[in-house]
Amino acid sequence: MNFPLGSPAPAVQPLEPTDPVQLGPYRLTGRLGQGGQALVYLGEAESGAPVAVKFFLAPFGDTPSVRESALRELEAAKQVARFCTAQVLDSGTIGTRPYIVSEYVPGPSLQYVVTTTGPYSGSVLDRLAIGTATALVALHDAGIVHRDFKPSNVLIGPDGPRVIDFGIARVLAGTHTLASQVVGTPAYMAPEQLAPGELGPAMDVFAWASTMVFAVTGRPPFGSEAVPAVMNRIAHLPPELDGIEEPLRGLLAECLAKDPVNRPSAQQVLDRLVRRSGQAPPEGAPATGLSEASGPATGDGDGTTSRRGVWAAAAGLVCVLGALCAGALWLLPEATAKHSAGPPAGQKSFVATESQSKPNEEAGISSTGTASASAKPASSTSPAPPQKPAPGRTTGPGSQTKPSTDAPTPQHRVELGEGHFTGYCQTLGWEWVEYRESPQPGAYCVMRKGQTMYLTSKKLDAGCQWRFSNPRARHYFKNKTNFCYAYQ
Repeated sequence: MNFPLGSPAPAVQPLEPTDPVQLGPYRLTGRLGQGGQALVYLGEAESGAPVAVKFFLAPFGDTPSVRESALRELEAAKQVARFCTAQVLDSGTIGTRPYIVSEYVPGPSLQYVVTTTGPYSGSVLDRLAIGTATALVALHDAGIVHRDFKPSNVLIGPDGPRVIDFGIARVLAGTHTLASQVVGTPAYMAPEQLAPGELGPAMDVFAWASTMVFAVTGRPPFGSEAVPAVMNRIAHLPPELDGIEEPLRGLLAECLAKDPVNRPSAQQVLDRLVRRSGQAPPEGAPATGLSEASGPATGDGDGTTSRRGVWAAAAGLVCVLGALCAGALWLLPEATAKHSAGPPAGQKSFVATESQSKPNEEAGISSTGTASASAKPASSTSPAPPQKPAPGRTTGPGSQTKPSTDAPTPQHRVELGEGHFTGYCQTLGWEWVEYRESPQPGAYCVMRKGQTMYLTSKKLDAGCQWRFSNPRARHYFKNKTNFCYAYQ
């Protein structure tokens, strides 16, 4: 098989003695991964075609209505248009444990690619954004809300990005162990997921925008430290969008609105990405993708047929053309001249690890669990500039598009060099810096007595700003070494 350069498919591990060798008509040939909710196997259909089989660890709940709701959603998932998604092929139960069979995508996750080779930029980013937005439109058009859109649920296949794990949220909600828990990954949750109430397609738009921020910057827009701190930022603070160019920045800011009513629909997101202006299409202009309805389209009421198939074909063409133009190298960050290595390494699995808690920097707690009050505060840095809406737009309820002739000032990523953070750690009252794998992978300020302080992403950025006297400097890891860059 051909894979994008630098993006190997996840290693297939042999089956363990306790693993089944057959699920329904599917023969299992190896393990693709394991999470807290399910085991994922590489399987083989009766036709010989490879498939991915997700076998849930917990059984279905005892409530018939919950099981029926989950099964209905799985049936709906089979109807989702196949472009830009890993098609759901089958589902069933072994005893009381459900399993889902989907198309096998031989490629790593977006989480893995960004973590190991760095952030996306340029046309590579454009294709990623359009492909994943097209997948969201297809899901919503089939009446499916993903509920857990995140970098580990976007696979980078040889023909482009594929969104996976849609249609399983109700399965998880119907299992014994997860019936009372929130489904989702904290760093990519929408504010409405943090409180009781109805959830709709707008939550996927929020998660899509968070995922795109990760793809561009190597970090989620609300951080990835301790879960309570991340949730507080999601609910009350603006996202961190430094380094993202317009018009994408303005679009992402709207998608990350706290109130779901103020977010564009997935269809509107796709329209604006394709038009490249970042602005909503003029009133009366034809749509460029699927219909905006979150459920299946119906006839127009005058005897004419629905336009759903036309829009589906158009959106599918976007994915196919993007994949063909890029060829086997199409989604590699290394394929662009502007690309450079990116965020912290250490997330070796293609299963997401965003839910792992990091030290609560706001509370001043070090990675050893002791108060870090003795550490000197980092030198003050220039505050981040206020976020501005995309040129020619006003945001908020009742906003209207206004014509503008001002083009956004292009920004270019400039490599500043290696961090050499020992001096920075000394300004904080420590002795030297080193990369450690535990208690979590990352850079630490260290003392000879064995004390350590984990450097959060904010402190790493502050270190780059101190090192190069540049308030716009940002940090990334290259082979576990601290490096710095800036957009100028």
